[in-house]
Amino acid sequence: MANFSFQFKFSDKFQEAFSPARKRVIESLVKGFSNKTIAAQYDISVKAVEQIVAALNKQFVARGKFFNSRLRIIVSLMANDFLDYESQEETSIAKNINDNLLKTLILCSIGLSSFAIARLLEVSEKTVEQRLSQLYDYFDIDTKNLTAENPRVLLFINSLIKGTVDNAHIVNLVQQTKLPRLERIIEDPEYFVTRLANKHNLVG
Repeated sequence: MANFSFQFKFSDKFQEAFSPARKRVIESLVKGFSNKTIAAQYDISVKAVEQIVAALNKQFVARGKFFNSRLRIIVSLMANDFLDYESQEETSIAKNINDNLLKTLILCSIGLSSFAIARLLEVSEKTVEQRLSQLYDYFDIDTKNLTAENPRVLLFINSLIKGTVDNAHIVNLVQQTKLPRLERIIEDPEYFVTRLANKHNLVG
């Protein structure tokens, strides 16, 4: 796992809302760990981890078509005041990310799938994946050598640390893109881009 000067903070609400087993899994999910790594960490079966992740998906994600489930769980925890973060590094807004990459980064950061991002930005899924690859390179995330980490979670963490995305704005967009509202937004992507996401200059 990459060594970040970064720490997620779990609220008292979190401590009261989840069982010990779910809390352990969540604490590892937010670090980008895979199911296999989480299972090894706590000496439980991969199937047990999968069952907990599936329950969290049902609670926070619902339909996988529109969301990257692991990242959506994390940002939904933040949006519901279970989770916050603090960075021990001085943030600096990235200056060299073009508008298209920034659009993709922000929509990825709210846990949307490549399918949903493509529909909203009116590009192909292949284009979305190409942009994500550029973002991984920009933030020095070596996806080819990752064994226990989720690259989109690491991308989200890096973008928070660097101040490239704003926590409060991400939380707001998570609230705005819950189902079934997201389905309506996808049918009118221009409205979403111009009215909801313009804080990060998403208007092309």
